[in-house]
Amino acid sequence: MTDYLDITSRDSVVRHISSYYQESDAKWGWDLLFGPFINMCSPRYPVAFLGLNPGGPASENHQVSVEGKCAYYNEVWPPYPRGEAPLQKQLGIFYSMIADVIGVDMESLMDGSLMTNYIPARSPSWSQLPDKDEWIQCGRQIWSQRISKVHCKVYVAISCVVFNELHNHLVENGYKQVGDSVNERVNWWYARYQIHQFERDGNLSVLIRLPHLSSYKIFSRTACQPAIKRIMESIESVLR
Repeated sequence: MTDYLDITSRDSVVRHISSYYQESDAKWGWDLLFGPFINMCSPRYPVAFLGLNPGGPASENHQVSVEGKCAYYNEVWPPYPRGEAPLQKQLGIFYSMIADVIGVDMESLMDGSLMTNYIPARSPSWSQLPDKDEWIQCGRQIWSQRISKVHCKVYVAISCVVFNELHNHLVENGYKQVGDSVNERVNWWYARYQIHQFERDGNLSVLIRLPHLSSYKIFSRTACQPAIKRIMESIESVLR
């Protein structure tokens, strides 16, 4: 494994991930940022989206970033047309709502904010990813350093794993949890969402957990609107 990681350096991040990949039985490839590398430490907007890990078929691209337009709206994810995969469509709706709060368009927000996965190793499903503990450690070194360097007002996490990891990173970096915690159903089977609020040196942040949007298309479901309203209220409270 690498001895030193500097997340401001593309080459350092590549070496870090590559060292874990070479030691791992995961052989489906890896990807990190789904937008430009500048968003690692100098994003235009204080919003961050972190999924669990890349899915889909094997890829040997080993991309540390997608320069230009964000993959979450601009890429073709077969068998769907460009930007029409379920996750892309749900994120498009969600980020359009956040963009309205900030006063920009959805594409600008995605292009200018952190869009990534906590774990860079690709796998067909989370259950099929080998060496999970090692890959979580790989992600911890990246994202703890990022949280220490960049104040982000909104963190959106997919899965309990990512939510709990980000919660711990925030606390370890001097953020104090404030206000009431939210852990409620979204009105779709047993799927839940969570909201934690944090403060450090007068700066507020909100951490939100959503169910996986490929399976639970909550932003297109009327029954989920009360949950979405509460989520958006928490986002507006730190962005306005």
